[in-house]
Amino acid sequence: MVVKIKNRVIQKTNTAKGFFAKYWQEVVLFFKEKDKMNKIKKLLKKIWKYLLKHDVYNILLLASPFIIMDLATRIFGNSIGYYSVFRITPRLFSLAYIILFIGISLNIKKKYSKFIYSLFFFFFFVMFTVQNIYFSTMGNFFGFSLMALAGEGSDYFLDALRNTNILVYIVIILLIINYVIAIKRFPKNISYNKKKLKYIVIVFISLHIISKMFLGFGNFELTWDTWRNPRNVYDNFNDSNKCMSLTGLYEYTVRDFYVTYIKRSETKTDTESNFLSDVFSSKNDKFNKNKYTGKLKGKNVIFLQLEGIDNWLFTKEIMPNTYSLLNNSINFTNHYSFYNGGGSTFNSEFMVNVGYTTPYTFPMNAYTLNKNDFPY
Repeated sequence: MVVKIKNRVIQKTNTAKGFFAKYWQEVVLFFKEKDKMNKIKKLLKKIWKYLLKHDVYNILLLASPFIIMDLATRIFGNSIGYYSVFRITPRLFSLAYIILFIGISLNIKKKYSKFIYSLFFFFFFVMFTVQNIYFSTMGNFFGFSLMALAGEGSDYFLDALRNTNILVYIVIILLIINYVIAIKRFPKNISYNKKKLKYIVIVFISLHIISKMFLGFGNFELTWDTWRNPRNVYDNFNDSNKCMSLTGLYEYTVRDFYVTYIKRSETKTDTESNFLSDVFSSKNDKFNKNKYTGKLKGKNVIFLQLEGIDNWLFTKEIMPNTYSLLNNSINFTNHYSFYNGGGSTFNSEFMVNVGYTTPYTFPMNAYTLNKNDFPY
């Protein structure tokens, strides 16, 4: 029985070897025949001449730094583990922008073409550099909302440069070389073409719409995976890492700028402002004195909130410091943790810090309203 099995295995192996050997010999013979080789050479020359004649080679050369910047950014951020580098959505977004950049550069007046191309390149070159240095240091991608904290981060600038992934600097050097070569090989037969510009804009808009369609539909009900839904992530656009994985460098930059500076925020009417001012004014504060009134006057207060813990862990042996603090403090055993989505911990922390509950908007309170101001 065993011998038969071995024979079968050997026979199959020999058959496989014979199969590959046979076709390998045919491949070798094919390339040895002079006529066929000459035909292949002629075909390749024709393709090359066509590419040169229509500037396809130079156009690909112009597009290559933008391809590298986007792909490298998503590869460096692949550790996020949210959206694979090989998914089609970020590719489509980036393809739409690259077509737009190159299309505009090659179809405007010749004297402006190199300048416009360089403008696109250097702007996103700076964004690429900032994003990847910031990610190497902080583990998060940069967002325009962080510009308000730029002064605080300036002290750590040199440390950030020192701790950046060496591969980022290698790609930066390659991009500069790529740009110099692309400018030298910049197509010469350029003229203003209004019709082509219209088509390029139409292609860009179409690809952009298709890219968003690949994100699927948003989920605005209270489910555990709402925060991971690609469409929710895109619409809310407040998780920089997920958004970069989802959209790529160019759509991320444009949409982040739009969300931070342009998107119209909800504003209060005068009636609403007067109502809120009246509700939160001190004249409506009513205090009932009890045994705790004035007890902490003139003292510093340490307020301790725990994510969640079982009572049996609060012992002298397991948690001596916390146990001591518990027994020499005021313990709020009847605290009500309000829950309306986004987790009861989040809502409780919000209540403690601002004095009122989060809006009744299910998960949106945690994932959409997190950039709002709460002045009252």
